[in-house]
Amino acid sequence: MGSRDFLHTDAKTPLCEYFLAAGAFCRFSTNFEPILEAARESFFPLEVSRRRFDFQLRFWVDATAQAKPPWPKPFFRGLDHLIFGGFDSENSILIDRRRRRAIGRFSPAMGADPAYWKRVIFSNLLTALSGSIGVTELHCGCTVRAGRGLLLSGCSGSGKSTLALALARAGFLFLSDDRTWVSCRDGNLQAWGLRTLLKLRPDAVALFPELRDLELSVLQDGRTALQVDVESQLGFPRALRCEPHWLVFLERHASSTSTLTRMPAEEAAARLRQDLLLEPPNAAEAQRETIRHLVERGCWLLRSGGTPQEASQVLAHLVESGFESGADRACIATGRKQWNTKPADPFRLQTPTPHSADLRVMGRTIRLETSSPTLFNETQRLFLRYADSGNGLRRFPDPASAGDPRFLWRIVTESRPVMKPPWPRMAAFSDHGIRYTSIGHRNFVVVDLERREAVGFLAEGLASDEPGFCTLFLDPLFCMTAGALGLTPVFSSCVGLEDKGLLVFGPAGSGKTTSSYLAGKMGLGFCADQASFLELEDDTLRAWTGFLPAAFRAETLQFLPELRHFTRPLRYLDSTYLDLNMTAPSVWQRASVSLVGCVFLDRGAARPARLMPLERSKLSRRLESALLFREDPRFDAQRRAVLSALEKLPSSVIAYGDDPAEAAVFFPSLLSGSNAGDVKS
Repeated sequence: MGSRDFLHTDAKTPLCEYFLAAGAFCRFSTNFEPILEAARESFFPLEVSRRRFDFQLRFWVDATAQAKPPWPKPFFRGLDHLIFGGFDSENSILIDRRRRRAIGRFSPAMGADPAYWKRVIFSNLLTALSGSIGVTELHCGCTVRAGRGLLLSGCSGSGKSTLALALARAGFLFLSDDRTWVSCRDGNLQAWGLRTLLKLRPDAVALFPELRDLELSVLQDGRTALQVDVESQLGFPRALRCEPHWLVFLERHASSTSTLTRMPAEEAAARLRQDLLLEPPNAAEAQRETIRHLVERGCWLLRSGGTPQEASQVLAHLVESGFESGADRACIATGRKQWNTKPADPFRLQTPTPHSADLRVMGRTIRLETSSPTLFNETQRLFLRYADSGNGLRRFPDPASAGDPRFLWRIVTESRPVMKPPWPRMAAFSDHGIRYTSIGHRNFVVVDLERREAVGFLAEGLASDEPGFCTLFLDPLFCMTAGALGLTPVFSSCVGLEDKGLLVFGPAGSGKTTSSYLAGKMGLGFCADQASFLELEDDTLRAWTGFLPAAFRAETLQFLPELRHFTRPLRYLDSTYLDLNMTAPSVWQRASVSLVGCVFLDRGAARPARLMPLERSKLSRRLESALLFREDPRFDAQRRAVLSALEKLPSSVIAYGDDPAEAAVFFPSLLSGSNAGDVKS
């Protein structure tokens, strides 16, 4: 995570417009014009901005991202109010249902794929956000005649899509074939669609000859289908909204004739409710109220065994007559009394996390809840060194009595798909109070600073890889949590002597890890590698010793061939690192050290090695650049206090050749405070 802006807090999305999307007012911002154009074609643009809006979408395109189609099957998972959507390793979104917003990071290629935005991204976003923004998603098709909507409901295979196409041929406007969003404001019902493709089974060609020249598409689940743009490919006009007037449920039967009977409102409501998704109680009640208003308009059951064209003729005639003739006006129940009342949970929001414990971590308490006993035991083992801040050091007060912040981590592991190292690419993004890291497109960590809650999903095959789990999953999770716990992470190693600590700074490849390890062989403590977590308490600046493994580059073996025998491989993308367990009993066991100085490594700058005091005018800039990543503005005060305290410590530069041992020999004297001026090794 040692990127200056790993979370992209400085990402700009200056293109901003407002839309009416599925009946809700949306603030939409991006830095990429094609994404904005896809929104204009999917939603209703508003000519003036609104001070109040129902939800907001913010999508940033990373110009350096290389991902290109074909796109894999989207992946959606979440817990409670947070839902992550992964499209591949460089394209992802985070949906926050509590604050009614979504943020996302994309490659230029996906940003410039309008069909994918209309067909996949926007529709899934509305599915996830619908209850939060006061909209009800129904598993219905919809066609429109004279501004009045005819909703078509039915299970998969009941003929919604072919009937919608047949009605379009009969002069209806096409609105949707599978998903329709219904809003209800002040009792005014509106049905909304998106510019998605009409999806038909291959055998639909026999019913509609105009489809014969279209090519079959392979869906992301492996099935083949015809995906048709009813406007550009078939020339049928479409609508994006209407006022729903009729609701017809479709059932297939053996007879070639069609029968239409009135359905009781109670049964119609029960049928619609069985397809609702899991929502918070208030949102769920609002959706049930919308359905109650809808079924009061009139509900019908169409049993048909003939062609879609024959069924469309029946419905077209009845729509023209206002359903006043040609149908049985008596309400007849179908005889099925029991309907599923448990809402669907496609995002796994209610995945149980039965293994739980309060963990002491760097003087704080974190609540861990997980579905995995393996992950539960491994995390407890890693944090065991903080269970008691003893070893001659003062004890920090109990978090509960001191009002220390607490944080909740909820982590789920999944057996499918089967994954194993090397670990896939990491990417991250953030917005005010919320941040996430994706690991590939099916693993992620999300941190909600305002709720003090983190959510993570991880493939079991990766969770069982101890070096990778600690370095590539637990590390970003803890680092993104640290600010809320009162800790300031910096990109540095740390060495110690008794209760004293020295921060070792330098860019990647400067020798921080190797020189700190060599200092350990000289009798010092190797306290932390790559990331040190600092806090200022009672005017004392302390660094907490790390639980993260020390990661050596493979070329380090030329200096330290013994690493081959007691390190483990850490495989990320096409690179392999050597992982040293920093929680082993043989490694430095103090919980924290009092900082007495800083040293900056300048590799390849001098032979013989030289120790030089760092000019105060240059120290501030160096320390600022050593922060692990740009933090949320709410942590500015604690960050400034820590940096100010660091600037008051003695600071030096070690310019040396190529062997990190040349730098390590200076560490003991820097810790004891005996060095001053220009010293040569």
